Amino acid sequence: MIYGSSGGVGLYAVQLAKSMGANVTGVCSTRNLELAKQMGCDYVIDYKKEDFTKTQTKFDAIIGVNGCNSMKDYKRLLKPNGIFVGVGGDVKQVSKAFLLSFISRNFSYFAGPIMPQNDYLSYAKELAETGKLLPYIDKIYSVQDTKEAIRYIVSSHTQGKVVVSMDFK
Repeated sequence: MIYGSSGGVGLYAVQLAKSMGANVTGVCSTRNLELAKQMGCDYVIDYKKEDFTKTQTKFDAIIGVNGCNSMKDYKRLLKPNGIFVGVGGDVKQVSKAFLLSFISRNFSYFAGPIMPQNDYLSYAKELAETGKLLPYIDKIYSVQDTKEAIRYIVSSHTQGKVVVSMDFK
């Protein structure tokens, strides 16, 4: 399961999971359902209409983007040997998840940039060249409009990535 399956991190996570043969359940809002399906989700839960924490399905792996939900909810949805990976979130969420990652081998949390390994970059390149890893760009802003781009990212649930073009004039 990927919570935040239509955002900048989630869309890549969906595609990477599919490239490895996973059956992917995405969780996103109503306006993003079709995009999540288009990018590879086998099943999509609309969190505006359905409480994904009430699903009876147990997952081998869960990626939780932006720290929107409690660790307790995610833990309940994992199979006994399942793994949770959190990405981002507020200080409280990251602190709890970071602590859990020391207590339980089933929880990992990434709060900052991770340096990719060389073999990963080759793998990502191969997936991109074969059309299995595609970027989805929500909006493109000029470098002069960086402030507006940041406002958009902060105030909206972006779909995919927001790009700032370095078109110096």
